[in-house]
Amino acid sequence: MKTPPESKEVLEMADDDPRILKMMENDLKRWKKKYPNVTRKEIDQKLDGMLASEKELRKKSEY
Repeated sequence: MKTPPESKEVLEMADDDPRILKMMENDLKRWKKKYPNVTRKEIDQKLDGMLASEKELRKKSEY
């Protein structure tokens, strides 16, 4: 299945959008302030766990 050209443009823009990059940078700074001793690996593990539990909830959901 091919991706339409306009979809590729949107995906490329999302990665390079300075506003999104700035927002991500600010979020990371807030995390570091709030949890100064937490490593990036620990954050990634926590996020992976949250995503896995979200998938389980969606499987059990009636929707």
